[in-house]
Amino acid sequence: MIRGFRIYFAIMIFAAVVGGFVAGAYITSAVEAKPADKYEKLSLFTKVLHILETTYVEDVDVKKLIYGGIKGMLEELDPHSAFLNPEDYKEMKESTTGEFGGVGIEITKRDNIITVITPIEDTPAWNSGLRSMDKIIKINDESTAEMDLQTAVSKMRGAPGTKVKITVARDGSQKPIDFTIIRKVIKIVSVKTTLLPDDFGYLRVSTFNENTVSDLKKGISKLEKQTKGGKLKGVLMDLRNNPGGLLDQAVGVVDIFLDNGAIVSVRAKDKEKKIIEYAKPDSGYLKDIPIVVLVNQASASASEIVAGALQDNNRGVIVGQKTFGKGSVQTLVELDDKSAIKYTIARYYTPNGRSIQATGIEPDVNILQIDPKVMEEEKILEEDAQDKYSEANLSGHFENENGDENSSLIEKLYDRAEKGLKKKMKKQDIKKIVDLEYDYQAAQAYNYLKVYAIGKEKRAANSDNNN
Repeated sequence: MIRGFRIYFAIMIFAAVVGGFVAGAYITSAVEAKPADKYEKLSLFTKVLHILETTYVEDVDVKKLIYGGIKGMLEELDPHSAFLNPEDYKEMKESTTGEFGGVGIEITKRDNIITVITPIEDTPAWNSGLRSMDKIIKINDESTAEMDLQTAVSKMRGAPGTKVKITVARDGSQKPIDFTIIRKVIKIVSVKTTLLPDDFGYLRVSTFNENTVSDLKKGISKLEKQTKGGKLKGVLMDLRNNPGGLLDQAVGVVDIFLDNGAIVSVRAKDKEKKIIEYAKPDSGYLKDIPIVVLVNQASASASEIVAGALQDNNRGVIVGQKTFGKGSVQTLVELDDKSAIKYTIARYYTPNGRSIQATGIEPDVNILQIDPKVMEEEKILEEDAQDKYSEANLSGHFENENGDENSSLIEKLYDRAEKGLKKKMKKQDIKKIVDLEYDYQAAQAYNYLKVYAIGKEKRAANSDNNN
């Protein structure tokens, strides 16, 4: 009995989806009946429903009221739990197949505000200029203050060729910014690859949909054929702005680079019962190749599973910026009328037992996406502009009651250096999958990869000499 439950529970959990508003493919219509005494308060719901139906000033749509009650119930749980009417549920299933209609954006709720995790690469949202961490305050001039995630998703989706107006609040901007975006069919290419100099491979994984593992393997095979010796010297896997997706695909990606060890553990309500997913023996055909993983603050969920698993197994070097911090697992339960509920069933943990919920993955090497030359020039200008005979230089002077101004100065310097890089990147070749001349983070990650590979070769050579 216990064994059967564990098998069922494992199937349920690992069919679930992580990432933004994307949910997984596990569907069930079975709903177990519970003793009536546990749900005595349900009589309040039916009583209110009856009152409204019989005495409200106008005729009411009972189905709409019931849907609203279920919706409110799910919203009380957490930002990632939601009720999906049949239309929303259909769209949800489409979003995991790699093709759907809309603007191409992944969102979440942060501090009860609908927030952009990331616009998906090469989509209308991406091309319009929407950014990670933009706060969506209106959709078609309708306030999102009381709007749940799935409603926001539905309002941004629509027929190809139609327009949707999205208004955002952006840090650093004093006024809201309007974006009028033309919808189109969103075809998600989850993996793009290119060969870097000296036979190093670049793998950009933009999302984890049902084709990611197979696409990644095809991409690696293609790169290997392009090398001089038929073998890659190392791999740079870029997970920046990847909002997540299907959990089984994240596990499958890690499995390419590991042939033993834990990948992720999932713990539900009963803390004593946890499911651990391990690398399959002999499955990691790139188990010895040097790998560097590039992440940023918009790398979420399934991306964090991959980064955390490789980090904890000492399999690669994680570089970039701290990740988003979504460490929960959602599942879908289909209801009798083809509606569904999406709710959180567990938390996931890295192999070393770390929960990244609201904390994220700290990279081994922090790399900001800035122009270091601009940063240095701005720093020199700021230092020269400071008055050496100011109050701040007098012994025993009073400190500013607003706190340390140096921190805000550094923030300004970083901001200018970031803007300097963006201005510089306008000159890059947009046809390139990655342009190391203009992409500072990628260029530095590539340098770390080369050093990593050289060190690995030296250690292997010394080992052979000692033998």
